[in-house]
Amino acid sequence: MVNLADEPRDIGEDFLLPHGCLFVAARYYRGDVDETKSARSRRLIPLGLMAERLQRHRDGSSFRRPEDYVFCDERGQPLDDCSLQRYYLRPAAKAIGVYHEGFGWHSFRRQNLTLLQQEGATVMEAQAQAGHSRPQMTGEYTMDDLSRRERSVLRVQQRIFKADVQQAIQ
Repeated sequence: MVNLADEPRDIGEDFLLPHGCLFVAARYYRGDVDETKSARSRRLIPLGLMAERLQRHRDGSSFRRPEDYVFCDERGQPLDDCSLQRYYLRPAAKAIGVYHEGFGWHSFRRQNLTLLQQEGATVMEAQAQAGHSRPQMTGEYTMDDLSRRERSVLRVQQRIFKADVQQAIQ
């Protein structure tokens, strides 16, 4: 559920804040709007470069009130996630060569959490971004990266061996 405004006001709405974050205050699933699953699910999500694009999309929409959905149909109602996936998301993924069996919305979530950690975010930071209540859930979404682990092992070994060499000199 994505709505925009200058500041968060109501539990039933999400808002884009002036500093480029989205505030998640509710969940939407196949026509059902309700409170988030957990307290940690209510969160700020930094949008980075996407904040400007999201604002441009909003500015070009007929539905610009704070309580309006950002992604909606011609009546202002939220878009159906199944139709979006079937008619837009999967064909686009196939066209650019990233489609695989099971490809869907959670593919983006998994990729984002993995990339966040590859760029240096801690598990706790990735957990906060995802709104997970337990770090174990974040771990289930994160793809293992053998090359990153190998680089980490080498960095640890370099620190240990460098420390050994310095101790031997003293």
